[in-house]
Amino acid sequence: MTIVLVGLTMPASAQLTDKEWLGVENRNWLNDNNWQGGSRPTASNRAIIPANAARMPLIDNDTTDAVAGAITIEAGAKINVEEGATLILGDGNAQTTTLDGELFLGRSGHEHGVLKINGDHTIQGEGGVIHMIHYDSTKIIENDGTGDELTLQSSNTSCSGWPQDRDCTVVLRGGGEIHVALDNRAYVVGDLDCLRLKDEPKTGSSAGFWVVENDTEFHVMTTVTGACAWQCIDTTAPLGGTFKIEYGEGCVAATGPVTLYAGTLECGASFCTAGKLTLKSVACDDCVDDKSEPRIIAHVSVSTTFGLGTASPGCASCP
Repeated sequence: MTIVLVGLTMPASAQLTDKEWLGVENRNWLNDNNWQGGSRPTASNRAIIPANAARMPLIDNDTTDAVAGAITIEAGAKINVEEGATLILGDGNAQTTTLDGELFLGRSGHEHGVLKINGDHTIQGEGGVIHMIHYDSTKIIENDGTGDELTLQSSNTSCSGWPQDRDCTVVLRGGGEIHVALDNRAYVVGDLDCLRLKDEPKTGSSAGFWVVENDTEFHVMTTVTGACAWQCIDTTAPLGGTFKIEYGEGCVAATGPVTLYAGTLECGASFCTAGKLTLKSVACDDCVDDKSEPRIIAHVSVSTTFGLGTASPGCASCP
């Protein structure tokens, strides 16, 4: 007997069962007694972290991974992943995490945490922050190397001030390495030591921002496309930050604007955007002529192009 199914559509994501964090015994995520129903989440659960929990969860076991199909972190709540531990988000299907609170991948003075993405995953929120704490050991990677993509976006595009206001969206900030494919419709901010975009290509929309602050470095070591704005506008740090397009690894073929306030764009590889370039000096007591100037450094044989607008052919694809 042959059975033919017509018009059957498989769901894009599997339904997850909510499991709430209680924190009644301690902060240990892996302690079953800290969870509703007496068992910790699996990939089939959405872990709910309420702001009124007795304690906030800590993931610090470097031999047993913490797992959830997705997470909801309420405003005022947080999760810490540290001491070399790993949090795996996803069940292999497309899922969405809601981040209105904070996710710390590490803690100063301790070994740092890793976030793995299992299946395409969206992290959305309003005022939520992912903190990457260490430039070398804090990482966001794929769980099994199958090309899964992470999307960052606002959960409330009606928020007054969206998309420019960071409180209206999700912010990924700090220092570390982002290896997973990334669709940035929010804020990715390098403001601690060094933030690196590596391996899988990155893209984003006009609601997305690549930002460098606090005299730190933002390294592009992969292909970056899309309409995200590039910004170094931190007026509290006179020297600004530095975007580095790494020779032999990075390439930018984008459409977003570039704004440098006393910052540096250093191109060891091709940087092309159809968006306009804005340069502005910043007042600085210790600088020549009392101001610090923005800089663009293009290495030999490197093409650096701005402001093409709708001109044809525009920015060619990266190699």
